[in-house]
Amino acid sequence: MEELINFTNLLRRLGFNISTDEQLLLLKSLELLAHQSQPIELKSIVKAIFIKDAKDHPFFDLVYDSYFNSSSKFPSSNRQPAEPDMFEFAPGGSGDGKGLAASGTDGKNQKLAALIRVGDYHQAGELIQAAVKQAKEHAGSGEELLARAKLILDWHMEKHTLEKLKNDVSFKEAASWEACWVKLELILQQGVVGELIERNDHQSLMEVNRLFNIKEKNMGRLTDSEQKIMKREVIEIGKKLATAKNRLWKRSNRGKIDLRKSLKSCIKGNGVPLELSYRKHKVARPNLLLLCDVSSSVVAYSAFMLLLVYSMEQSYNKIRSFVFIDNIEEVSKYFKSYSLEEAIERLTVKATTSTSGFSDFGRVFRIFDQKYLDLLTPKTNVIILGDAKNNYRPPEIESLAKIAKNSANLWWLNPQPRELWNHDDSVMSLYAKYCTALWECSNLQQLKTIARRIGK
Repeated sequence: MEELINFTNLLRRLGFNISTDEQLLLLKSLELLAHQSQPIELKSIVKAIFIKDAKDHPFFDLVYDSYFNSSSKFPSSNRQPAEPDMFEFAPGGSGDGKGLAASGTDGKNQKLAALIRVGDYHQAGELIQAAVKQAKEHAGSGEELLARAKLILDWHMEKHTLEKLKNDVSFKEAASWEACWVKLELILQQGVVGELIERNDHQSLMEVNRLFNIKEKNMGRLTDSEQKIMKREVIEIGKKLATAKNRLWKRSNRGKIDLRKSLKSCIKGNGVPLELSYRKHKVARPNLLLLCDVSSSVVAYSAFMLLLVYSMEQSYNKIRSFVFIDNIEEVSKYFKSYSLEEAIERLTVKATTSTSGFSDFGRVFRIFDQKYLDLLTPKTNVIILGDAKNNYRPPEIESLAKIAKNSANLWWLNPQPRELWNHDDSVMSLYAKYCTALWECSNLQQLKTIARRIGK
């Protein structure tokens, strides 16, 4: 019981909102279930009581399994496929003559791709656990620990090897390999999280959140499965922004009762309210103009911002969207006419966003001033997504000042960590004075917070 209380305190330190009443409910539930003949599924009970948001389930599972050392287990197969009905052995051309390259490249170590191919999942898991133990001897931060472990495992090359081999096997076998890789990645994460939890200091727990909590994790470091979750969340945020309610009311056939109008109608019925009047909030149709940097340094963030704008454009069409590197082009026409995937593909091919390949915010602002300034009105809110890294070129502050003067608000979202602003070729401080608000925006939680402020 003491260990469970310690785990609850750990969850609180990681940012989970757990009340005293919920903690007492957990203890009461365990007391009632203790008399049952069937074993208690502690993890499911704790999750059901403490976790309110389904998006927190993967992070909770990771922390729970790391804390209680209940990591994913693979059946020992002695180099036989773990699921024979789903595997067809595909011979290669190296190593021991069986196509397995059992001793790895240059005969050094067992390789993950080879172990996955023969279904030796148990040894693959042990290989990862050994790599984490070896990495922690020389790693300081959790980020270094994860990077060193992947380096020891030759992680990215092994994944690339497996991806290439999947083209030559059946769909079922390829799906099994992919599922196994996801499980192995989970084992790697559990090893790193377990090490950080064991350190039990504030900085290490912050790193657990920053590295593995999808709400706090940098957009540029999301896994494939996390990107799918992130895309759904961004689309939802966009829809809410596009249909946000403002403080004004309008008449309606349903909604809240309009007491004033209902009482006035009593006159017709000699004091008897024969008919109720209703009202509801008007939808605050956003008048937005987006300038989105799509240079290589922010491309991971730009993809999610374009997704956000796309979802808004599907709900309301009073939005103008531009992308740029050192040249600028409007892309609203792509979002209005095509599906998301086709729109991004077309603008990637056709949009002339660059002439030199290097970011030039100053030139972009000057072009916008010359060609598109008349799009702005006193009701237009301008959103700029970019890192303000200008490659030591003229910042053209006067042009940005005109954009700010001719719009209602100028909001800047910078995906770079705040401590990197104004270093090297960043000119964020020069542009900041013309911004209504300036936010760091590199993860889901920050994006949600910004969306709430913009939507007010």
